[in-house]
Amino acid sequence: MQKYTLYICLMLLGFSHLNAQHNDVPVDSIYMLRELSRDESKYTLEQCLIFAQRSLKLAKQTKIDSTILWSNMRLSGVYFSLGRHDLYVSINQSIFKTAERINDKKAIAHSSSNLGGYYHYFKPKDSAYIYLIKALKYNQYADAKYKHHPHLIIADIYIELKLYLKCEEHIVRGLSFLNELPETLERLDAKFDLYNLLGMVCDDQEYHEKALKYYKKAIEVSKKMIRKGYEEGELNLIIAYNNIAEVYRNKKNYKEALGYYDKMHKKKQFFKYDPCLYPFLIDNIAMTNYLNGDTNVDAIVTDLKKAYRICDTLPENYEKAETKQYIALDIAEVYSKEHQKDSAYIYAKEAYELSKILKDNDYKLKSLMLLANLEEGDKGKAYLKEYITLSDSLTKVERNMRNKFARIEYDSDQLEIDNVQLAKEKKWLYTITLGLLGLSLLLYIILVQRSKNRKLKFSKAQQKANEDIYNLILAQQYKLEEGRLQERYRVSEELHDGVLSKLFGTRLGLSFLELEGDTEDLKKFNDYLEQINTIEKDVRQLSHNLKTNDLTVDNDFSSILKALLNEQKELHHIEYNLTNVSLIDWKTVSDKIKVNLYRIIQETLFNTIKHAQAKIVNLVFSSTNNSLELVISDDGKGFNPRKVKYGIGLKNIKSRIKALKGTVFIDSGLGKGTTIKVSFPL
Repeated sequence: MQKYTLYICLMLLGFSHLNAQHNDVPVDSIYMLRELSRDESKYTLEQCLIFAQRSLKLAKQTKIDSTILWSNMRLSGVYFSLGRHDLYVSINQSIFKTAERINDKKAIAHSSSNLGGYYHYFKPKDSAYIYLIKALKYNQYADAKYKHHPHLIIADIYIELKLYLKCEEHIVRGLSFLNELPETLERLDAKFDLYNLLGMVCDDQEYHEKALKYYKKAIEVSKKMIRKGYEEGELNLIIAYNNIAEVYRNKKNYKEALGYYDKMHKKKQFFKYDPCLYPFLIDNIAMTNYLNGDTNVDAIVTDLKKAYRICDTLPENYEKAETKQYIALDIAEVYSKEHQKDSAYIYAKEAYELSKILKDNDYKLKSLMLLANLEEGDKGKAYLKEYITLSDSLTKVERNMRNKFARIEYDSDQLEIDNVQLAKEKKWLYTITLGLLGLSLLLYIILVQRSKNRKLKFSKAQQKANEDIYNLILAQQYKLEEGRLQERYRVSEELHDGVLSKLFGTRLGLSFLELEGDTEDLKKFNDYLEQINTIEKDVRQLSHNLKTNDLTVDNDFSSILKALLNEQKELHHIEYNLTNVSLIDWKTVSDKIKVNLYRIIQETLFNTIKHAQAKIVNLVFSSTNNSLELVISDDGKGFNPRKVKYGIGLKNIKSRIKALKGTVFIDSGLGKGTTIKVSFPL
């Protein structure tokens, strides 16, 4: 089913792209593909990668830097989820360079934060710090859900450098951003990390009560994650329990420490997330019992060696070696305190060798001190000398690292100052440029105003031309009606003076004839004379009707309107009903209104014929003392006014109505025709 859904999505996006290519802007498809690539709960990472790659391909077709940049950003996120860190870093480096070139502050913030986070875990810390300082400078432009990230990473760096005050400052800033966001898995996990770091800061400074306070806040966050169904909360809870137990061990409150180790043990089913936790827990319980005065040393050593052996069963990785080093040193310390130097030396040496492999200088120092105490003579002195040398070296490295970070921060601030100075210098250039632009703008306004005046004159001339056209139509209609009337007069006179006279003469001549014959023939003759007499009367009445005074020339607006409707009826075979037009006193209506009304009706008929496929159009006029109203309706297919953009025709209608300070109301719907109601003040 999932494969089918993916196929359909790609097909739809393909068609969308074809259409977008036609318009040269496939932006909607790009956004859709980006969103699909984020849905890792619905699609596999490989499918998300396909969406992200397709998004970038379409983005490149737009040739818009910002669109390409953000599609690249989404692709880098998918590569990170796939564990392709090489591609993740190279893409973010490219994004960072492009973002600086086009001054996309948001992209600078995101890419520098991504690079800072990566370098913190996989590269030298100074490389991370350079990007993180940049991320902080642009953090205000980052999305709200990512603003905590650079603060979290920098806090982690500062705690390693024992810059506790700065560390606390960044932790508090990171928490302030997270507290404003919805509590998703990622944000709750980040909040746990920050509270956990805050606890570590306090514990390192031996503020044990404050450390407990923040570790307990971390526990609250973990439990909230569990309530929301996030299993990751269980692992965080175990880590918090361990840290609290360590605080109590440092306070020599071993009973409380054992209580929290017991809580960890009850959740051992979640050690699957971190298999090293189980041997680590066994070791801590055994050592806490030993420190608490448990005299059964053999049982304690047995538990410690059990933890050590469990480590050997785990896959080879950094965490396994780190845990094994920790346990080996604890076994060595127990043997040393029990005066079993040979056994203590073996495990102390193991811890020392592992610390060199892991480059863990803290445990290397502890191993060296223990070996120095275990060995006598020159060997012991050699270990002690190495301890002193390493300790001094670490102090120097730590000091140099602090100075280096301070220089990075200073250089970044100095660059900012230089940029400010450069900005001041540019300000004068901008001022002069703006002055010139202002003059140019003033000149442009003058030219535009002249153009507007010309357009206004043209508009007035066009209005005059419209009125002239109307008057021409009116005059043409008058001449047409006058010609028809004159023709009727001519036909009337021709009938009266010509045909009627001839009929009268013929009938009179026939009446003087003295015919002889049988009675039936004489009767027929008289009947024909009577019919001729009747024809004379009909012709006389017809001539009179043709010259009646009721035949006046109707030269008002209604005639012009009827002519327009009859013309459209003959051309397009559309019926119309014209209601109340003769009830309007058109002589009282200004020519301006009549011209625009004629054009509105003309435009409406055009739209009806072209788009509506109507068969009947109804025009109903009505008037009051102050306004004239027209309702035009049809039985066409209609449209949805909220979804269909108005074309030039409707825009022209609205423009004419606005010019006359009138109102328009359009009511339509699919399958129910269209009604347009216009009203003008008289």
